Formats: sequence, C-alpha cells, structure tokens
Amino acid sequence: MGNITGKNIFRSQGVLLLLSLIFLLPPAAHASVQDEINHLLNYIETSDCIFIRNNSRHTPAKAVEHIKRKYNYLKKRIKSTEDFIKGAASKSSMSGKPYMIICSGKEMVTADWLRAELQRYREQHADSARVPEEKIPGGAYSLPGQ
Repeated sequence: MGNITGKNIFRSQGVLLLLSLIFLLPPAAHASVQDEINHLLNYIETSDCIFIRNNSRHTPAKAVEHIKRKYNYLKKRIKSTEDFIKGAASKSSMSGKPYMIICSGKEMVTADWLRAELQRYREQHADSARVPEEKIPGGAYSLPGQ
C-alpha cells in the first residue's frame, strides 16, 4: 500500500464530494439547447408553411437547409435557443430583412412564430418533468400506507 498523506485524503474526499453532488442534483427540468434547436428545425421542416427570405418564397426543406447552414457557421456564438432564433432563423444577414412565414394564409415574422413554438415546447417539457403529487410518498394525494 502507498503512503496515505493529508493531501491524498483531501483529494479522495473532494472526489467523493463531487460524485455525491452529481448524483444529488435533480434532472434537468427542460430539454437541452440542442434538443430545442433540433425541435425547432423539425417544426419548420414538417410545417406546411411558405418561408420568405429576401422576398423569395421557399419550401420548409429549403428554409431548414438555409437555417442549418447559418447555424453551423454561428454555432460557437450560440449559447441559447433564443440566440439560435436571433442569429440563424430571424433575418437575412445580407439585407437585414426579417424572415417571414405564411401559414394557413396568415403572414407573420418567422422569429415570432419560432418563439411561440419554443414556449409551447418548453411548457410541454416542464409539465412532463413534474411528478404528480399522488406519486410522491407522503404527498397530499398519496394513499395511506405509502
């Protein structure tokens, strides 16, 4: 066996503390940024909408192709899903014109459409991350004997 020194004991206790904290942290209540971005890209691609970029109309597939290209270029600067919408999916880098979308005959700003979907997606995932009270031992709605 090797020498046990104060330094080794301190290091071991530090590792144990770190592992304990990792296992005690609650799971994320919402999806990761990459999950959210992937969802928005899929949302665009599976929509029946027309995308307008610099006064040209594009299919959802072409819109996603363009947005992915911008995203890949900007990826290192994007820290949040909001950054993704603002940097890659909201306006033309060349003209500064906002991207527009026509869905069910209604024209709107693409960034607003994506923010609304992001909010809906986050609410859905926050709801699925909640544990119903009846599942919590000792909760207000738990059965006797739990």
